[in-house]
Amino acid sequence: MLHTLTLAAMLSLAPAQNSGLALTNDRLTFGGVLGPRRENNQYLPGDFCYLAFDIENLKASPEGRVKFSIGLEVTDSAGNSVYSAKPSEQDVVLALGGNKVPATSFFWITPDESPGKRTFVLTVKDINGGSTKTVSKEIQVLPMRFGTVAVTAYLDPLKQFPAPLVALEGQNLFLLVAVVGFGRDAKFKQPNVTAEIRVLDQSGKAVNEKPVVVALAGVRVAEEKLLLDFPLQPLPLNRAGSFTVEIKTECKVSGKTDKVSFPLTVIAAKK
Repeated sequence: MLHTLTLAAMLSLAPAQNSGLALTNDRLTFGGVLGPRRENNQYLPGDFCYLAFDIENLKASPEGRVKFSIGLEVTDSAGNSVYSAKPSEQDVVLALGGNKVPATSFFWITPDESPGKRTFVLTVKDINGGSTKTVSKEIQVLPMRFGTVAVTAYLDPLKQFPAPLVALEGQNLFLLVAVVGFGRDAKFKQPNVTAEIRVLDQSGKAVNEKPVVVALAGVRVAEEKLLLDFPLQPLPLNRAGSFTVEIKTECKVSGKTDKVSFPLTVIAAKK
């Protein structure tokens, strides 16, 4: 089973305080480590669970250097450990001052994960200050069905740089989309799925007459494979505005469909 722990450390202009280590603004996010707040805590097997939060009141050196570690523990409804990651030490220079670091951790819910409650616990230690705090969230892993999972935005086609869903006019985004719970045809035991990507403007009207359609048919997929990735989809941001991106997936074998949507804000670049 593959689970991953990552940290996205960014800088903040928060004023210096000395009230002790605190973990604030914790929230589940959608669409990657920099995505918006997720509306619910329910996940299909094969999806990513992202937990974002702020680490506040870290003890900084005169040069603005802070040191801290983050460890992860995931347990099931009986309190048994499903996954754990040893604390990973971080050394960050707060180049803009302050003593706060926005951070994000995630783990992958494998496609063979059984349904039920999971508790996601992060433990943060301020190495310079010596204090430790934890933050936790409960999530619900749903029974397997056909659905869209792992929707993530990136700035580059190599998927090295996660992207927020707020960008400047002229930038490019790349969308990762996958499906689980798909059927297979009777003769060749292969899937046949499609994804339609449509962008709506602020009034809810589609910006183009037809959606972009990506089909995965005739592609040999091993019988034991439970998750199917679509090719990375480029999304050039050619004009400013507030948009909604809709992704509709369909299993042509079973006739089942699923749809996810998320907001996208494109800010006008200064001329």
